[in-house]
Amino acid sequence: MKRVWKFVLDPNEEIHRIELPQSSDVLGIQPRDGKIMLWVRFESVYEKPYTIERLFRVAMTGQPFADDDLRTYIGTVQFETVEPSNVGDVLGNYPRRGHIAYHVFEETP
Repeated sequence: MKRVWKFVLDPNEEIHRIELPQSSDVLGIQPRDGKIMLWVRFESVYEKPYTIERLFRVAMTGQPFADDDLRTYIGTVQFETVEPSNVGDVLGNYPRRGHIAYHVFEETP
């Protein structure tokens, strides 16, 4: 029998080390409450000796990082941002809205 678990990736941290069963499959990522959720499927019964540490990297759009064949693209998430603006009417300023995108990669051996 299989299960799906979620793991939290903080977008402010570049490297995330997660111990997972060897037979686990990454299903994808989604944004939630300013964090990146990593969804992983694996057998519901496993033992500690059969786990491995997997390394995930988070890169913001425009952020330089080493591009090599040892990274597998997992997905991209976007968060809405709101910043104050100098543009407004007589009642005050309108906030500027935008999006910030994070890209998740897994380092593969």
